[in-house]
Amino acid sequence: MTNLNIVVAGKAGAGKSSLLNYLVGNEIFETGVGLPVTKDYFDVHPYKDPLTGIQYNLFDTKGVEPDTTLEFEKAFEDKIEEYKQQNDIFKQIHTIYYCISAASKRVEPFEIEYLKKMNVIIHIVIVLTK
Repeated sequence: MTNLNIVVAGKAGAGKSSLLNYLVGNEIFETGVGLPVTKDYFDVHPYKDPLTGIQYNLFDTKGVEPDTTLEFEKAFEDKIEEYKQQNDIFKQIHTIYYCISAASKRVEPFEIEYLKKMNVIIHIVIVLTK
């Protein structure tokens, strides 16, 4: 195993960037309170685990909202297709971590529909944040 490509998605303010910072043990992803911080759909940061030597390509994404779900789905499907063109499985996108804020105590209907559609394309891990 040499590369793992992981996309982190969720609503704006769900804690996507904070989760990534926690996973790598460093503040490499910009975080904030209130307004969305991550502006691009796929803000990639490579991270090499010092113990295992595995290279993680971590994709932070801007928040998914009811009015941007279709736009996000299209961008995500295009990115998966782009990476699928690689014959090497370690250059493809492997999973999506979908962050849901436990503090909000709710999952919106658009999120459920989005997760159902994306689960057909790629493995999804639900992460409760905050």
